[in-house]
Amino acid sequence: MYNIFSIHLFLTKLINGLIELISYRVISGIRWINANVSQRYDTTSHKQWMFKFCLPLILLISILIPCYFFFGLYSNKNSLERRRVRLNWGYLYNEYKVQVYFWELIKIIQKE
Repeated sequence: MYNIFSIHLFLTKLINGLIELISYRVISGIRWINANVSQRYDTTSHKQWMFKFCLPLILLISILIPCYFFFGLYSNKNSLERRRVRLNWGYLYNEYKVQVYFWELIKIIQKE
């Protein structure tokens, strides 16, 4: 579960970096990639890069991984005090009461 914890730590930075890659700024009437203004935004290769890499990763990171966390906690909601569950998922709910075990996920989504 260390991998899940590390993903949790870097979600925000990774999403911000991907959003920088799909956003642009206009300089002298030309659109440039916000993350790297030496590259043009309106090229075919950049559009392919956005649709094949950036957008799927943003979707995966911002929707599917938090859903995985939520369903992992939800499926173990009756056994949150067991050692195995606490070792795997405890960092998400240790600070909270059993009734609000999912609150850390809400905080993660707010950060995104």
